[in-house]
Amino acid sequence: MCLKRIIKHFIFSIFQIEVEIRIEKVDLKPEYAITEFIKEAKPKFVVTGTRGVGVIRRTILGSTSDFILHHVCCPVVICNMDDWT
Repeated sequence: MCLKRIIKHFIFSIFQIEVEIRIEKVDLKPEYAITEFIKEAKPKFVVTGTRGVGVIRRTILGSTSDFILHHVCCPVVICNMDDWT
């Protein structure tokens, strides 16, 4: 699914449910920035995506979604980006 369609989908979904979307530029690695934000915001749950890279690559390089899953104290839903195509 192209980026424009994803954005339109999110905009449509926002009007159906109450969510807060926040975009920030930070000087931290993504996994640290996201977990710090989650700790400050204290959401009821977190939804994040994964690109579905292979097990070997994820094991060697690490995964942002795995890091989030193991470093926050709220439920985390990880969605595979293949589900969007």
